Amino acid sequence: MMFKDLLLSRSGTPAELRKHMEDVHIPMGLSIPAVAREMQRYTLNHVEGSPVAIAIHPPIDRLSTIVEHVCGGWEGLTRLGQDPDFQEKLLPDEQYMSTHLMDGQAEFVAIDEEQPIFTSGDVGTLRVFDLLRRSASVSREQFLRQLEAEGAWAKTDDRYRAAVGQRVHSIVGEGTASYGEAAEPFDAVVETWPADLHRLEDLVDELRSRRSAYCDPAGSFTVVTEERWFYGEVGPFGPRAESAGRS
Repeated sequence: MMFKDLLLSRSGTPAELRKHMEDVHIPMGLSIPAVAREMQRYTLNHVEGSPVAIAIHPPIDRLSTIVEHVCGGWEGLTRLGQDPDFQEKLLPDEQYMSTHLMDGQAEFVAIDEEQPIFTSGDVGTLRVFDLLRRSASVSREQFLRQLEAEGAWAKTDDRYRAAVGQRVHSIVGEGTASYGEAAEPFDAVVETWPADLHRLEDLVDELRSRRSAYCDPAGSFTVVTEERWFYGEVGPFGPRAESAGRS
């Protein structure tokens, strides 16, 4: 199972939080045998403020980083939480970050399934996360059908394929954090790696119109990030499922 932790930094501390994560927290974590054994992937995605023109949805205020990690599901997290080295070393550091560098505990999104849609070859490190919440009038089944239809369009539309080098749909499971005033969790995360920012900007209005049919405009967010791999095997879709080929 994959978890995406959303780290909201305290005002004025995003650089300090990122430095602490990279220089202290991650090396400390990977030095613990239980963490190295359970962790299959660890990625930091630092929020970038400049390419806002390609954002379909509003940003998340004060968001500094999306931490992406894969382990053996809830069972793997339970084993980590019970490990003596984790409790002695890593847990106090997480508490320090929550108290001094972040706005409380990290929110997280638990992913049940990753669906690679397409990849067109080499992509850069700019990565866009659309965290989607369905409209109140749309059932989860309807939402997933609409998302699947958008993915089919994206895979076959020449304009979109020229603008985006890679796309993955992450379907959200249980135990998911929510943002905004609504209590409902996110339903899916659409991840894209842009290939041409100008061409993608030309498609934003069309994409926003498509999303309006099934996404809550006040409860869905776009986060533009710079991806930094720390741990995990790299494959055709990063370290994602290799079932979808290049086409």
